[in-house]
Amino acid sequence: MGTQPISTAMTEPPPHHFGDPRSPGRFRWEQTDSARVLHVLGEVDLSNASQVLAALDDLGDRQLVVDLTEVDFIDSTGLGYLVERQSSTGRGVGLKVLEGSQVDRLLDLTGLKSVFSVDLVSD
Repeated sequence: MGTQPISTAMTEPPPHHFGDPRSPGRFRWEQTDSARVLHVLGEVDLSNASQVLAALDDLGDRQLVVDLTEVDFIDSTGLGYLVERQSSTGRGVGLKVLEGSQVDRLLDLTGLKSVFSVDLVSD
């Protein structure tokens, strides 16, 4: 009667396009034992930001992390939706950002680094 090992396998479906199918924006998610991570790739702007927020809503009640390390561009609409999600959850949303990227600079300029838990990743 031994104990069964706890599975730490992650579920990661293939990337889904969001917004206009011709848009360079897409996302994929993974689930770990402690968090659900939304990996956003490409661009987040007015044409697709609402679908990023919808993807965050679908991630459930675990700790939420939004990985923006592969985002080339995010506009004020995209940031606004992240702030909205941050405000609506009691746990907060963690952001993973590539140091020196456009997203990193925008978070600095807007003062949002103090609003989110930001994990800066070196290139």
